[in-house]
Amino acid sequence: MSTVAPRKYTVTLDDTNHCYVIKPLKINNTMDVATFFRVIKAKTKISWKDLAAFSGLSSASRAFRVAYLTKLREDMTALNEYLVVDATSQTAYFYDKNHKPEGTIAVHVGPTLVNNEPTSQTVTTNIPVRVGSRVNIGDTLNRNLTMTITPTNGYILGVNDVNLCSPNIPYVVSGSKNSLNRILKNMNFVAVAAGSASIVIAVTDHSTALNGTVSTTINMTAVAGTVVSIPTITLPENPVAVLNTDCNVGTITVADDDGKLMEVTVQPFGCEVFGFKSFLGVLVPGTAHSVYGRPETLNEELANLKIRATQTNAQIGVQLVCGKTIIRKYVAFSVADGSDGNYLQPGEDTDDSNGVTDTPEVTSDAGTTPVEEPQVEEPQADTVEEPQIVINSSELIGAAGEELDLGLSFTGSDDTKLSTKISVTGCSITGLNSGSDIADGDSRTFSGTVTQLNTKLANAKIVLGEEDGIVSIAYNGETNTINVTVSAA
Repeated sequence: MSTVAPRKYTVTLDDTNHCYVIKPLKINNTMDVATFFRVIKAKTKISWKDLAAFSGLSSASRAFRVAYLTKLREDMTALNEYLVVDATSQTAYFYDKNHKPEGTIAVHVGPTLVNNEPTSQTVTTNIPVRVGSRVNIGDTLNRNLTMTITPTNGYILGVNDVNLCSPNIPYVVSGSKNSLNRILKNMNFVAVAAGSASIVIAVTDHSTALNGTVSTTINMTAVAGTVVSIPTITLPENPVAVLNTDCNVGTITVADDDGKLMEVTVQPFGCEVFGFKSFLGVLVPGTAHSVYGRPETLNEELANLKIRATQTNAQIGVQLVCGKTIIRKYVAFSVADGSDGNYLQPGEDTDDSNGVTDTPEVTSDAGTTPVEEPQVEEPQADTVEEPQIVINSSELIGAAGEELDLGLSFTGSDDTKLSTKISVTGCSITGLNSGSDIADGDSRTFSGTVTQLNTKLANAKIVLGEEDGIVSIAYNGETNTINVTVSAA
């Protein structure tokens, strides 16, 4: 971090010319009334009351406020007319209220910039980095200033909620020193290529004086980041099964070039699945099995899966979760009815007559009369309504630590089985009647009937964290989300 040593000032009272004399000037060859007052008070025995009388202020408190608060714009403007700066001799003069030299031009008080950022820092390409928080803008007159931020080899984010994603595009904004400093505190820089990068910050008070504009530079070196691999799921092609018969699922594999840890969840639809390495049970519709590990471990778990189709529309859902990456795929089977080996596509009619019906006839003296066969009505399978997810509100707002109703339930036949996975980020869930609270960053899979799941979720609460969060509900191949916003205190 760069530092600036404090200047050692000397101050004398010039009775002949009715002024105080200070040497040297500030770092940027300037001097301001506030600094002058502080030096005079520190280096002499003058009281605030006498300093006020010398400068024409109405009270000692006003002199103190000029020295330390720098918010009295009218006083500062008037006092500047009695301040004279000689850059050549590194000397400043402050005259008493009755002896301002004729023809002198009051020194211009410009804005200041203090840059305490490291002289050089390393950033990673395409990764936002907070910069500028250690740069501070000063202005003793509290004027409306204009700031220009110019990036090189990158772009800036987070300035007044504006994302300028085009490299090297300047950002210009006007406001008081406080509003501009707030922008700098929240500014991020994104380097776009390896090499040198920088941000130039310039501030002007719109005057033509030499010190009316000040600038500083933040220098950086950008290095290329590591490219993270994306995991994949490979499913069997054109899988087939026979109704109510044990059949091989085929090859389901996961892969990742970096061999990262991940979680795979298998969920059956219209079938039963078994043959896992570490799970000896049978998955039925409405249940799921999850396993966590590296790709080779997961592939061993899935190597010998079998399916027993219980309806013609049989599918197996496979979900992979690796960090924030979520991949979902489905294995859809062509199912044969088991009698003649003909495969049935989901929803396909079993009648192979192509609409032609052969009806026997009998001949008599009266002519040929068709013989009607008795019509047998085939039993129709009961139609089960697919449970539907109900979310009371997808946008929740509250204070950090506050508990809000989760508002999640399912509709449908009470005894219909289903399975859902709830994941949380930036918050947590408590009050689950099953006792399985969900911590920040964790997930839980719940299986059972509609009634059982609704009972588990009836009193569930979302506990807000310090930052915004999200609740993800995976059900029936889709993901619904509840966005949780933490309001300002």
